[in-house]
Amino acid sequence: MRFVAARDTLLLNQCDPADHLNVLISGQLRLFIPLANGTERIITLQSPGEGYGEASLLTGSP
Repeated sequence: MRFVAARDTLLLNQCDPADHLNVLISGQLRLFIPLANGTERIITLQSPGEGYGEASLLTGSP
């Protein structure tokens, strides 16, 4: 299944379990944690060809 998202679209929430593997085809994806002061702590920047959600998919946990 292909999904196209506009810039600054929230794809997954921190507590959402992944039910499938996601692979970024084009663009850039930010994995971040929102902080109490309104800023973000960026965990990683994903580039095309990289997947995300593997750990949640394998463990069945968010």
